[in-house]
Amino acid sequence: MAEVFAARAIGAEGFSREVAIKRVLPGLSENPQFADMFVSEARLTSALRHGNIVSVLDFDRDHDGRLFLVMELVEGTDLSGLIATEPLPFSIILYLAVEILRGLEHAHELSLPSVGVRGLVHRDISPHNVLVSWEGFVKISDFGVAKARSGIARA
Repeated sequence: MAEVFAARAIGAEGFSREVAIKRVLPGLSENPQFADMFVSEARLTSALRHGNIVSVLDFDRDHDGRLFLVMELVEGTDLSGLIATEPLPFSIILYLAVEILRGLEHAHELSLPSVGVRGLVHRDISPHNVLVSWEGFVKISDFGVAKARSGIARA
């Protein structure tokens, strides 16, 4: 439903930063249901600020009207690439699990009272949505199918 590119954000006075751009495939930006889902992803994920979650930096439409997110670029591999190399030692598996759970806990505890949201459930934690940087940082990506819990108290 979307494609991801490595890019460079250029600013004033020679400022530049490597970023990732997640752009909706042609035609989907005009689909109101899909566009609403992508806009919702942008709003919710921009509120997630945690070391184990890929940061969303910007959201806009390109010159063709296609929606896109500008995100932190994680240089490394995803968990599926790491698993494919060889069996991982237990200590590495434990480290990865703890880091993933830290990111998920932050999302689950998210509170946005202004829009009635209290917590996000990712709903697609899979090896390709867990990024591992070459330095060993673990980051959850792609909250596109996340479900927000309402702030309404439950009995």
